[in-house]
Amino acid sequence: MAAINSFNYAALSKALVDALEDSGIGGPPTAPAVQPVTFDVTDIQIHKVTTAVVGTDWVDAPDAPARVVIVRNDSSDPLDPAVGGAHLEVRYNGAGQTFRVNINSAEPLPVVEDASELSFRRVDVSNTPVTFTLQVVN
Repeated sequence: MAAINSFNYAALSKALVDALEDSGIGGPPTAPAVQPVTFDVTDIQIHKVTTAVVGTDWVDAPDAPARVVIVRNDSSDPLDPAVGGAHLEVRYNGAGQTFRVNINSAEPLPVVEDASELSFRRVDVSNTPVTFTLQVVN
């Protein structure tokens, strides 16, 4: 029967760590310094937007210079069940794929030049309007 060679991985690992530390390469891993991300914000506007009375119609965001529009779907009031909300559907430039902003959530959306690049309606296309908040950042 052939002899089984045993290998001491723990001893090898310690030897490698010691060699790396002696060379100045090893040591405990360190995270790179965190650099703050900064950008110039010249203006932040708050707008209340109400969906259309005809649920299938789209409502454009207000005409306001922007780089980012934060859609805050605060259309419901968790403390008052009588104030029902609705999930919102959003689209860019009046066409194309849409996406959803759920009740009591917020989504930052980049825009090219203006908040009016975005349009909104209720996901369920109900004829009952709901009001939500846009934070327009320029």
